[in-house]
Amino acid sequence: MDKYIARWFSPLPLPEEMRLWDADATALGLPQETLMENAARAALAVLQQYHPLLDEKCVVLVMGSGNNGGDAACLARILLDVGAKPIVLHTRPLTNCKGACGKHVRLARACGVPFRRCPTDINILGLTPDILVDGLLGTGLRGTLKPETQSLVQAINHMAAPFVLALDIPSGLDGILGIPLPEAVRAMQPSASKQPSRDSCSQGQPCGQARYMSATSAFRQKHKVPPRAHSF
Repeated sequence: MDKYIARWFSPLPLPEEMRLWDADATALGLPQETLMENAARAALAVLQQYHPLLDEKCVVLVMGSGNNGGDAACLARILLDVGAKPIVLHTRPLTNCKGACGKHVRLARACGVPFRRCPTDINILGLTPDILVDGLLGTGLRGTLKPETQSLVQAINHMAAPFVLALDIPSGLDGILGIPLPEAVRAMQPSASKQPSRDSCSQGQPCGQARYMSATSAFRQKHKVPPRAHSF
């Protein structure tokens, strides 16, 4: 499966390409809610490569208020369906979640997914998840992280989670240069890769192609782009 993903991600798509694919898909008549559903199900498929049995697994999803947060809320609902125990930690009031993101938040809550406000120091909650999902920022980051967001990213990196999956790309990572701004969530990478380890994604060090491959694995299915269509 890692070789299959690598074939679809060489070279890697840029954030602007991601935005254009979203816009084109919506222009074709695919609702944003459907794109989020596709992204969440594709992310689940990647997660199941590493955790085939998710039953009773505690999954903490850190959720922003934008489209990446909507993907996280949708994934939480699907995780509940497969027997996992998701909990969503939202960084903004849920009333800030508008449009497709807001709809998936309401669906997830109606299905019984618990939502809690995320403190800057996530570790004070005393959670010991089997899996942590980064749905904080995504590819839309411009400039360096705000101090409170950087503090949250640092707290996530110190959290005792055996496995970390980032939706889109790790929060805090520059989508073009692949460097933290100035720190990024240390998401896991495909086991067959020879790219930098989880600990290297900080202090201005490039995180490498494999980190994007694990973090953005949902993009191709989300945007239905044929292989090699993004090659130059």
